[in-house]
Amino acid sequence: MDELDFEDHGYANSDGKIYGIVPENPNFAWEKHLDKDGIEREYACSDVILFTALYPEANLIPTKPQSMEIYSKDLEGEWMISEEDGEPYFLFKKGRLLGL
Repeated sequence: MDELDFEDHGYANSDGKIYGIVPENPNFAWEKHLDKDGIEREYACSDVILFTALYPEANLIPTKPQSMEIYSKDLEGEWMISEEDGEPYFLFKKGRLLGL
């Protein structure tokens, strides 16, 4: 089952499969979620079309934590410190995704 954990992006980030796409109109929103540690955090969310008929393992994706790869050459934002808990966070202003 380890090979289905989606824990990395292939040996050279070019070995991966495209398990789905974000549609042109992705229904993007920032959504607040209460995490298991009891802290409410805000996450970027969008619709995704998964290719489950082509890759049955894509059915596992919704149950796994997800990450985004941001194109760093045009990323705009700054690191901030939360007034609520003193924790650092990145204030995202502008950028493009390479994948998620």
